[in-house]
Amino acid sequence: MKNSSWDSSLQGSSSSSSLGQLNLWESFDNPTDTWMPEGKIGYNKRTQKKQLLSSWKNSEDPSPGLFTQGIVPNRSLYVSRWNMSEQYWNSGSWNGHGFDLVPEMGLDDLFNFSFVDNVNESYFTFWLYDRSVLARYVLDVSGQVKMMVSIDNTHWSLTYSQPKQQCEVYGSCGVFGTCILNSVPFCDCLPGFKRKFDKDWDLKDYSGGCVREIDLQCENDGRKDKFLTSPNIRLSEQHSQSLAVGNLGECESACLSNCSCTAYAYDEKRCSIWNGELLNMQKLSIGDGGGRTIFIRLSASSSDFSYNKTHKWVLIGAIMGSFALVLVILAVILSCRTRRRRTYEGGSLAFGYTDLQNATKSFSNKLGGGDSHIFNANESKFLDWKTRYTIALGIARGLAYLHEKCRDCIIHCDIKPENILLDGEFCPKVGDFGLAKLVGRDFSRVLTTMRGTRGYLAPEWISGVAITTKADAYSYGMMLFEILSGRRNLEDFLEDNKKIFFPCLAASVMIEGGDVLGLLDPLLDKADVDVEEVSRVCRVACWCIQDDESIRPSMGRVVGILERVTDVNMPPMPRLLRVLGARQEEMVFFTNPSCGVSSLVKSTTSSGSSIEMSV
Repeated sequence: MKNSSWDSSLQGSSSSSSLGQLNLWESFDNPTDTWMPEGKIGYNKRTQKKQLLSSWKNSEDPSPGLFTQGIVPNRSLYVSRWNMSEQYWNSGSWNGHGFDLVPEMGLDDLFNFSFVDNVNESYFTFWLYDRSVLARYVLDVSGQVKMMVSIDNTHWSLTYSQPKQQCEVYGSCGVFGTCILNSVPFCDCLPGFKRKFDKDWDLKDYSGGCVREIDLQCENDGRKDKFLTSPNIRLSEQHSQSLAVGNLGECESACLSNCSCTAYAYDEKRCSIWNGELLNMQKLSIGDGGGRTIFIRLSASSSDFSYNKTHKWVLIGAIMGSFALVLVILAVILSCRTRRRRTYEGGSLAFGYTDLQNATKSFSNKLGGGDSHIFNANESKFLDWKTRYTIALGIARGLAYLHEKCRDCIIHCDIKPENILLDGEFCPKVGDFGLAKLVGRDFSRVLTTMRGTRGYLAPEWISGVAITTKADAYSYGMMLFEILSGRRNLEDFLEDNKKIFFPCLAASVMIEGGDVLGLLDPLLDKADVDVEEVSRVCRVACWCIQDDESIRPSMGRVVGILERVTDVNMPPMPRLLRVLGARQEEMVFFTNPSCGVSSLVKSTTSSGSSIEMSV
């Protein structure tokens, strides 16, 4: 909305009157941190003036902060920059519907984005299909851009954010600050350091970073500095210096001899040293292979090197270690005596080949597979709704990691309950990678032979085109229906004495606004079920099995929906389900494997025509 910021209301000559009605400032020409519907973010080719989004300095100070976003002149893409210089994110080029690197834009039916390029200007704009919905595109204090919507005009919901991970924002935690994913706040200081400005940190402005608790000595008074070991740190080598040394000690000496050296790392006879302030450090979780051990320079008088503190912990460790050793010896002696007195009551057993063959049905089923807890589960194995929802979310996280976080994208190609392993705490692990395909990050598709399990195969397998990670998303959607109902999708499901394909039933009930609780496993206690979670699972499953792979959500998007970070709209009825629903009276959902004839599903209609599809 464009409003005059000032009106002089002057009376007098016509010239004075016209001056008094001039717009001196318009909000759409100066968007600060927020881009509103029908506003422009672009570049005036005549005046060479850019319209930039600029973050607030902190959560209470609207003055310009360190982060900006704007269009690149003569190119149809956005970039985000730190301190008007370092680029840390770009949107990718405009493809006619959205930006290449922001796939969420093409999946949302709330907005219509467009790009205009003429002789006077080039700019992006967007508007809402439903004008009763409120929306705003914000460059946050954290450096992320966030698309926010308010459908009921009571609260704002996050649709998507870019970059997706906070730690991808350049300089988000300042110098000597470390970024930690899934932590609140996401910035912290290393041992031996403290916040530079406590008040700014309280206002979510971490750009000031951290400072040493005690200044470096650099051999003043005959004392030397020391190095604190910091494992699992990701630090760019862009501003580091590489040296060829023989061992770790030589690498430390090289850094110690240079007063401007603040950190070093050593691996495989390669020494990396960093001079000056360290920026963009990320603390990784244990088990993440992307980090390395960084040795941070601190004053020798730092409390982290205190002799008394070290001596105390060494003494405590020695006492506890001795005590633990005594307990272990006593436990071994007691166990040996008990084993001599009793017959078998449990413990480890050695199983023979025949035992394993019987337990796995001639090695057709894996031990620990999730299917045993869903299909034909007895009372001891039955999963309540909360556990099922947690398992569905865990599987989605695992697939998102394979698709988006690994060095090479991994397409599993055979997602089904049998390939989901559950531990004692029902934490899911994706298993059986025998059919998986590796896809380089420079490629989005891979051409391969047909593979997988009927009932979970995406349509693109049948057509013979190159596949993407969306093939796994399709299989995941089919598996969600089975987690929901507690039965195989290809089993005969009866409703009013009529056979019905369960995904058809679930999609119809959800889209027509029926009772979604009626779709649940009948063994579940409906009183303990969250209706909102059931609705989200149904909608996600329906989106995942869309015939057009381009509108299926990525597994990262699925994680956001199941975590309730992102809302999900009502999906359309998949074309395949619509065909099956219209002709399922005569449909044979699966053929007998013993016939060895076909794995095709075939239905004959009254007109004599037939439908064939591979499952």
